[in-house]
Amino acid sequence: MAIAHRTEHKSFGRPDEVREFTHGRAEIVNLGGAQTTTLRDLIALLEEALGVRAELDLQPAQMGDMPLTSADVTHAGKVLGYAPRTPLREGIGIFAEWVRGEGRDWV
Repeated sequence: MAIAHRTEHKSFGRPDEVREFTHGRAEIVNLGGAQTTTLRDLIALLEEALGVRAELDLQPAQMGDMPLTSADVTHAGKVLGYAPRTPLREGIGIFAEWVRGEGRDWV
């Protein structure tokens, strides 16, 4: 993880492109949290939670990159009973605690 290692991170596209990010406690899941955020704001949240400054190497967008993505979780709600409960900022805080608790020299 480049931010935690305080090394340069290649960031493709524009940092104001919008994505939806979800924190899963037991496993990584590809579901949305019903809230989009820019990559710039996600990086800022990570910097704040980890107490480090990201070094970005901004690159042109890669072919096929979408300027905005968002998940429709209606089907996941029906089939799995899925309903987003962890706001992004809270999930990033939980993730940062996990990173610090791993005992690695990440931050």
